[in-house]
Amino acid sequence: MWIVSALLFVTAAIIFLLKKIYWWTIAIPATIISQFAILGSWGDAKFGTIANAFIAAAIIFGWGDSSPASAANAPTENPKKDRILSAGA
Repeated sequence: MWIVSALLFVTAAIIFLLKKIYWWTIAIPATIISQFAILGSWGDAKFGTIANAFIAAAIIFGWGDSSPASAANAPTENPKKDRILSAGA
């Protein structure tokens, strides 16, 4: 399980560095597999849970960035409407 998790983490990191918004879809199974591997070796690897918690937080932010709701703040094709929206905020 460790090698599968490690390969998925490396893949997610490469996708993240390539600035693709779907990197978190690879990091989710990597984190889950990693946590199961940690549970299997709890005495030696329990502190890996802390790393997984930080990765899980990053996944939540990555998911939020790529969700359709984040498009609500994207600029529109109408600059006048953008000025009106930003003035009201």
